[in-house]
Amino acid sequence: MIWKRILPFVILFAVAQTPSYAQLDNTPFDPGTWSNGGRDVIDNLTSYNFNLRNRCATDMQVEIEYIPSGSNDWETAYYVFVPGERGYLVDTRNRYVYVTAEPTIDYGWRIRRHRVDMGNAFVRFEHRIC
Repeated sequence: MIWKRILPFVILFAVAQTPSYAQLDNTPFDPGTWSNGGRDVIDNLTSYNFNLRNRCATDMQVEIEYIPSGSNDWETAYYVFVPGERGYLVDTRNRYVYVTAEPTIDYGWRIRRHRVDMGNAFVRFEHRIC
């Protein structure tokens, strides 16, 4: 009967170790240091600046679907981010981008395709995965 006492802890541990889906953090940040991530409204922007930060413990292959500034057609861009890396990816005048990510090594999980809404004002926006 010891398993009845241990099983809830085993389940809790397994759930805690499952990678979370992409997390969106809209806290203000300092664009010079990228210290906190999130979004930053800048008066002179003419498009959304989409940035990404990899908080996963592994290298991640990232696919971004977006409409480039000055276009009406969707495009797809591919990137690889090492753990902790962050960077600017694309400019778009559409408030939505779609992100899919998976480890460069097959661990049997991925971050499913999801829509990121950057709001209704042009911003420098950082999206975090894991």
